[in-house]
Amino acid sequence: MALSVVVVLFVGTTASATPGKLRKYPGGVPGRYIVMLSESTNTKEVDDVVGQLSQKYGLEVKVTWRNVLRGFACAATEQQAAALAEDHRVAVVEQELEVNSPVEPSGMQWANHNYLGTNYYLWHLDRIDELTSAQMDSQYDMCPEARGVVAYVIDNGVSTDHEQFEPATEGGRVKLSIDATVAGFPFDTSNACAQTAETVGDWTFHGTGVASTLAGTTVGASKPIVVSLRVRECGGRALTSYSITAFDFIQSSSNPYVAYQGVANFSSTSPLWAAGGQAPVGWEQAIRGMVFPTTTVQQPRYGVPLFTSANNFSIDACNFAPAHWAYTNTNTAGFVFTVAGTDVVQAGAADSRWQTSGIGLNSGSNGGACVSAYAPAASVFHAKRPGDNSLYTFSSGTSYSAPLAAGVAARYLERRAALGYARTAPQAVYSYLLSQAQTAVQNTNTKEQWGCYNFLNGEMIFKADGSNCVAGKGPDPNNPATPYHFPSVTNSSNAKMLYSTVLPCP
Repeated sequence: MALSVVVVLFVGTTASATPGKLRKYPGGVPGRYIVMLSESTNTKEVDDVVGQLSQKYGLEVKVTWRNVLRGFACAATEQQAAALAEDHRVAVVEQELEVNSPVEPSGMQWANHNYLGTNYYLWHLDRIDELTSAQMDSQYDMCPEARGVVAYVIDNGVSTDHEQFEPATEGGRVKLSIDATVAGFPFDTSNACAQTAETVGDWTFHGTGVASTLAGTTVGASKPIVVSLRVRECGGRALTSYSITAFDFIQSSSNPYVAYQGVANFSSTSPLWAAGGQAPVGWEQAIRGMVFPTTTVQQPRYGVPLFTSANNFSIDACNFAPAHWAYTNTNTAGFVFTVAGTDVVQAGAADSRWQTSGIGLNSGSNGGACVSAYAPAASVFHAKRPGDNSLYTFSSGTSYSAPLAAGVAARYLERRAALGYARTAPQAVYSYLLSQAQTAVQNTNTKEQWGCYNFLNGEMIFKADGSNCVAGKGPDPNNPATPYHFPSVTNSSNAKMLYSTVLPCP
């Protein structure tokens, strides 16, 4: 499969990030805004306040949120947004961003993949249930299987009829499939988006591949109940409001599994350079609200740990959200678990960060201070969408590292429940995974790179030297020739290799 040479695509304005109540971003989507209501607004008041604001300022409300944050997404002009930001009932008006789901290299195999036995195509599972590669035995011990835990796959949809999700057994393990790109939590009838001439790329099966790595019957790290939350349109676009809708659904009364223990996987990111170097506040509050929900006696809610990919540019993972908010060995104030990736390893060899000879997108796993742990990323065997050329393929990228960690976490949650613990807090899950990860990873220093950002079409083009950009493509509209600098970063979070220890079965 051919790789796209365009690293990141955002349709944006030339505005720079604006502090205060109105926030406009270089990579912002024109005419689309996220509105966060004031903290004094209670849940019962949200609908009335949103209706009043919509009528007063002439807004087109797209979706309303009441759980992980109180607010809404809307279409509005710049003048309407500016007026809205001055209203005392509003805390923040923030321009929407597009979310990048990496187009990771797929279809690859290696020449000698049987050197450890016939099951070595599942090397990613074999590796994570051994403390070191020397102990690899072409097997994966999965007990408990986490069948009583829910895995929320926040992606581009899951093929519910794929054999990896046992569709012929009591309706299969994908118990719910929601389209979060439109309001009202409708059922996702796409069964993962079809690949067409206009939508070629691994994103058409990305969600199915991620779900199978987390929860596939024979290729996954666990076997939980799967809830698919599609946050990408079948035409390819994904906005920050779509994933906020997914996070809100997880903590809503509309979710039939809200009382279950669960894990969430979100193998997508938004580069901070699209937001003028800062993290989008609506996204941050929504993710915090899912991981650490507000709970009452009348309506108890339980935190859901979020697993995300470090991304694949071989630069600092801190350049991307939500990876930016990682819970690590050196930062236990973080609230997501960011997973970087390792290369295929032979028995007895050292684990090494996945790295290619290129630069920019798909040049290797990101690294640095915002990495919680490392897990296999290269040549991961996973499910594809039924109807494609085959039911399976190999892909490389940290999109497949994160669900491995989520699968291990799901098994841990089930084991804790069997021991009588009704709930395990997300921080405890993260802490457990860090405590189990003991094996060091080699080659963790990332590549020094530079980038030229086009403020007109939102492309970031990477290069290996610091020479000036073509006019209009630097990081600063007032000094457009100077490129972004992405220095090499070290493994300052002391992230180590994910390890799924054998847990006693219930």
